[in-house]
Amino acid sequence: MRSDHEEADTRLVLHAKIASQHHENVIIWSPDTDVAVIGISHCSSIPAQVFFATGSGKNQRLVCLSEIADQLGDEKSRNLPALHAFSGCDTTSSFYGKGKKSIAITALSDQNHLKALSGFGQHFQLSVVPEGIENLVCKIYNSAVSSVNDARYELFRTGSATDRSLPPNYDALTLHCKRANYQTKVWRSALMPIMNCPSPDNQGWKIVDEQLEIAWLSEPHAPSDILKTRKCSCKKTNCKGGKCLCVQDKLRCTALCSCLNCENKMVENLSSDEDLDDDDNPDECFSA
Repeated sequence: MRSDHEEADTRLVLHAKIASQHHENVIIWSPDTDVAVIGISHCSSIPAQVFFATGSGKNQRLVCLSEIADQLGDEKSRNLPALHAFSGCDTTSSFYGKGKKSIAITALSDQNHLKALSGFGQHFQLSVVPEGIENLVCKIYNSAVSSVNDARYELFRTGSATDRSLPPNYDALTLHCKRANYQTKVWRSALMPIMNCPSPDNQGWKIVDEQLEIAWLSEPHAPSDILKTRKCSCKKTNCKGGKCLCVQDKLRCTALCSCLNCENKMVENLSSDEDLDDDDNPDECFSA
């Protein structure tokens, strides 16, 4: 049999499909979770009971993938590769501090999230974030908003989240989705001997010096004004003196600041005939 599969993960499932033409039970042996996920997603197309042997010694196990696929149902089984790639695998990054189990519970318990996952792997190229994925990410971070940029801002202004624990911005999420989509398409094509996979360049990766690297961002990680912004926590000075970090940088205090009785707040709702003095130059005022 001729195939152009680059990874053994998909080739094993393809061989299982061919073996099912002559055997009622097929066993796939692998220590790799990816193989189990791919196998479950294709069980409905393999006319045999598919088993997954993994582990070694006393920890060796034999799992019936066909039974798992039946329990999950066709829709969840088919979208398992998308969930696995999206939540983090060998070729895609994960969401910091968010385990696969919690993401799976969130994604598989909502029909809209399942529909969103079905947008992955339809083609090798992806141009925009599949509809509903942004909302899923917000749910993963326990945010009630539907925009990852808004969720990121909400968590940031609480002051309790580190940069690593924030959700990705929309630009980073788009590139992550491109990588997850490409990997999902490869897995969805496991039963095709010839995949004809195009280069992953520009699909969340980039080629630098003939090496494939992850493209984390395609835009600056924040607007230039935000990069210059500081936040203060003045409690007694009303942000009037030189001790205020915002005043030091000639910036207005924003919603990110935790100051009290601030007299350095931004000027809001100016009517068209009101003039700004030098201290209220729009270029120096920052609106989060």
